[in-house]
Amino acid sequence: MLTGLVNRLRGQVRIRAECAFPERVLNLCGAQDLAFWDLEWESPTAFTCRLSRRDWKRL
Repeated sequence: MLTGLVNRLRGQVRIRAECAFPERVLNLCGAQDLAFWDLEWESPTAFTCRLSRRDWKRL
């Protein structure tokens, strides 16, 4: 609960990624220490998640 409050205060962005290999996008986010949460798979080639504004700029 506290983490959710901190994320809201810092600002968050909801993104949608669609590509042939979405796992690659997630692996690259992890390799760059980009924190993402609220991940939802829409299809085998698309997902949505939330990032902080700072990490979104780095993405």
